[in-house]
Amino acid sequence: MELERGLARNGPFQGRRMERPLFRIFLGMRREAGFSKGRFSKLKLGADKLWSQWRSHTGTRRALVGKRADSHSDSALNRSSSLMKSLAPFLAAWLGMAMLSPAEPPFGATPLSPPKPPQSVAPHVPVTWKAGVASVKITPEKLLGMAGYAGRQKPAEGTVQDLFAKALALEDQDGTRLVIVTLDLIGVPRALRLAVAGQAEARWGLLPQNLLLNASHTHCGPGLRTLPPAIPKDDQTPSPREADAYAYTQKLQEGILGAIEAALRDLQPARLTWNKARCGFAMNRRRDYTLPPNHPNANRVPNPEGPVDHEVPALRVESAEGALRASLFGYACHNTCLGFQYYCGDYAGYAQEYLQQHRPGFTALFLMGCGGDQNPYPRRSDVVPGVTDLELAQQHGRSLA
Repeated sequence: MELERGLARNGPFQGRRMERPLFRIFLGMRREAGFSKGRFSKLKLGADKLWSQWRSHTGTRRALVGKRADSHSDSALNRSSSLMKSLAPFLAAWLGMAMLSPAEPPFGATPLSPPKPPQSVAPHVPVTWKAGVASVKITPEKLLGMAGYAGRQKPAEGTVQDLFAKALALEDQDGTRLVIVTLDLIGVPRALRLAVAGQAEARWGLLPQNLLLNASHTHCGPGLRTLPPAIPKDDQTPSPREADAYAYTQKLQEGILGAIEAALRDLQPARLTWNKARCGFAMNRRRDYTLPPNHPNANRVPNPEGPVDHEVPALRVESAEGALRASLFGYACHNTCLGFQYYCGDYAGYAQEYLQQHRPGFTALFLMGCGGDQNPYPRRSDVVPGVTDLELAQQHGRSLA
C-alpha cells in the first residue's frame, strides 16, 4: 500500500486513477529487482517482467470484455498498452533509485552489518575436494494434474513459486564423482530414475550408485507419467491430461540431465564442512499405538509424544577463497502445509528461497529425510485464526532456513 500511495502521489501516473492489478505488477517488479545495491541485472529483469505481465493483463481484459466491448474500449486498451510500454523504462529507473536508497530498518531492530569479503568458517580444513552446482527451473508450462492428494479432481490453477531441479557434483582426490540431485516434486518414479542413471553413465561415466535423486515430496507439484498414453479405441479420444503429463516427464528427464551436466562442468576446488542444527515444527502424524484401542485418545492425531526427528544436517560448500557456494540441508517432514491448486515448493521451497536471498552466486539444496510419519504443524488455512496455509509454509520455511 505504501508503494501504491507513493506512485499515485509522485509517480509517472500522478493524478490518474490506476487499477489494482497494475499495482500488483509494480510490487512484483520490485520483488524481482530486489533491494541490494548494484543489482542492475535484476532491475532489468524486473522491467522486462513488468511489460510482459502488463501485456498479459490487457490481453485477459480484452478477452473478458470481448463480447460487450465496443471499438472505443478496445482502442482505450491499446492506448493503455502503448503508454505502459513507453513508460516501462522510466518506471524501472524510478523504482531503481528507490531501491538503491538505504531502507530504514524497523523500529528497534539491530542495524545490519555492512558487507564483508568472503571468509571461510573453517580455514583449517584443507581444500581437497572439487564441487560443482547447477539449478534448472522445472515448473510446468501447462496446468497439469497435481500430485500428492488423492481427492484432487482438477489441474493446477497457476504458480505461486517456481519448482527447481538442483545438482551438486562432488569429486574426491581419487577422481571419484558423486552427484546429488534435489527436486521440488512429489517423488521420483523408478522408470525416471533408471532412465536418468543410464544416460548419466553413458554420457559422463557416472556410476548409478554414485547418483542420488531426492524429491522434496511437495504436494503442490505436477503428477508424473513415465509411460505414453494408451492408444484409444475407436469410440474413445486420447486423454490430453495423460499426454501432457507424459510430455512433461520426458522434458523433466532432459532437465535433470542438463543440471547434472552443468554441475559436472562447474567442478572446481572446494572446501567441504558439515554440521547439524534443529528445527521443531515437525510432529508425529500417527495415532499413539501405546494406548489401548478403547482409550479416548487412541485414534487422535497428531501425536506430540510420538517419534520425531528434528535434526537438520547440513553440508557446506565453500570455494578455495572461502566464499559460500552451496549448502545441502535436510529435514524429515512431509511438505504438506498447503492444500491449494498452485505449483509451489511448500516449506522446503521457501527455506531454499530464503537462504538464497542476499547471497549472490549461492545455491541452497533441500534433501528430504525419513519424514513419512511427520507433518508440519500448524498447517492449512484457518487452523490459526486469520493465518493462511501459504503464510504457514513461509513461516516454517523461514524457521528451517
